[in-house]
Amino acid sequence: MKGKRLLALSIGWGLLCCLPHVSIAGEVKAMRGTASIPEISPAPDQAKVPARQKTMKRLFIEQPPMIPHEVDDYTVSATQNDCLDCHTREKTSEAPAIGASHYRDAAGRELQELAATRHFCLLCHAPQTDAKPPVDNTFVPAEENKP
Repeated sequence: MKGKRLLALSIGWGLLCCLPHVSIAGEVKAMRGTASIPEISPAPDQAKVPARQKTMKRLFIEQPPMIPHEVDDYTVSATQNDCLDCHTREKTSEAPAIGASHYRDAAGRELQELAATRHFCLLCHAPQTDAKPPVDNTFVPAEENKP
């Protein structure tokens, strides 16, 4: 009995390995177009970041706000963070202040300074661009989905 199962499994795996690859879902469209892997495809157009613009609406509750200005020349390193020149609690005038969550440590205790875990702003906050989505998107924010 055990030998028959093993033989059946072996034959089944052998057939699966020998069958040519069949696409059940149809043709897959790659973002690189029709260029084969060894070919060098042209680079996509670079999205432009306007100098200043109105802040985009958030699409979900915990979404980090998008950056409405250029940040190409900003330095964000272990020793320097140019974002803090305008966005700390003490220095905000026209720029929005950093959120209260950024002044809490991992245990939830309030801190006087920015939490070290929140120092690298560009890990979560991205500049707004005029880029078109690379694929079709039918996403609708939850609040707009309500009847």
